[in-house]
Amino acid sequence: MDAAGKDITIQNVFVLANPEAIRVKHFLPMSKDEEKHHFIWRADVECPARGEAVIFDRSYYEQLVQPQVDGEIDSRELDIRIEDVLAFERLLGHGGTIVAKFFLHVSPGEQEKRLRDRMEHEPWLASARDWIARRSWDDYMTAYEKAVNATATSDAPWHIVAADHQWSYNVSVAQALVERLRPYRDSWVKGRDERGAKKRAEAEEEAPPV
Repeated sequence: MDAAGKDITIQNVFVLANPEAIRVKHFLPMSKDEEKHHFIWRADVECPARGEAVIFDRSYYEQLVQPQVDGEIDSRELDIRIEDVLAFERLLGHGGTIVAKFFLHVSPGEQEKRLRDRMEHEPWLASARDWIARRSWDDYMTAYEKAVNATATSDAPWHIVAADHQWSYNVSVAQALVERLRPYRDSWVKGRDERGAKKRAEAEEEAPPV
């Protein structure tokens, strides 16, 4: 939900990341051009290249959740979209992309506090849409639950993070990412060292004798 802490989590968890190999993609409501394509298209073109990390601030999952809340799709159409998401994430995995998905679960009371604080101290970030969405809180929770339960897999797991306290959810996200990536560390270090040895050998071959 809005004000759950997505932006601040991205800032804090990735503050030490190498900017040459990481980027953030913020997804706004679909443009008319994006609506001409299938609902995952705009995310597909933003997915990471090999050796790159990309953080999605919102994602194609909004096209599973929002239409449920707005009553724009029926259960059959939802099932089709879920199948598409599962197929897409399998494709990413087959191509070597590691997928980790996080849902920051803020309580209604904490969200209201943050929205009021935003109006007071950061009015340029305030939005009437945030307050309107609160009226459908239960519908959103039901839609989130359906989407998460249907798309949580061992290769693309969901992490549900309690988000009422900033320090705890930042740590939770960071820890989950460490555990998700730890199994790949040795192979990455080995690949880096092998590449370094090759580069060094090439440089020594071309360097003039001392």
